[in-house]
Amino acid sequence: MAVATLIISPTAKPLLTSRREVDARTAIARSLVCGPRLVLADEPTGNLDSTTGRVVLDLLSSLVREAGTSLLM
Repeated sequence: MAVATLIISPTAKPLLTSRREVDARTAIARSLVCGPRLVLADEPTGNLDSTTGRVVLDLLSSLVREAGTSLLM
């Protein structure tokens, strides 16, 4: 559910979303969908707007807490 929220953000405005932001969202979603034990994140919010960046950071935090995923950022 959280990964779907990342891709289909209720705050996203399709005409205003940059291609780089869409690519970043897709890459993050792909890396999390299989439930990895370790996530290596190099500037995970670099190409995202502040709202989506907060969603990504919240998602990564919840992965660490709930799924026991290790995060190196």
